Amino acid sequence: MISSHILAELQKFADDVVIVKHGRVVKNSTMAELLAQDQLLITLKTGDDKQARQVLAAADYKVLATPELKIVCQTEADVETALVLVQERGILIKNLFRNSGDLEKTVLDLIER
Repeated sequence: MISSHILAELQKFADDVVIVKHGRVVKNSTMAELLAQDQLLITLKTGDDKQARQVLAAADYKVLATPELKIVCQTEADVETALVLVQERGILIKNLFRNSGDLEKTVLDLIER
């Protein structure tokens, strides 16, 4: 058993994961199962991030409350649809960063609930 906050290292060799928040178990699963539930985190830089944020939120995308425009997608098809929605509104997409996630992101998602 290892307890660590260095999640990138744990992801490399741990088979089972228990996530604890305020003394309570939030998740108890295998590493494979935990990472399989991971979602795509997309960071966009557009010509009008405020309008893009509104368009995506209106389309029921999970738009994170961060300074950068970040959305959570379930599938690659969701990413493509989000991009089309933004472009159809005439909003220029300047940059796109995809993060398919990792243990650290997954843990942060779980403990933010």
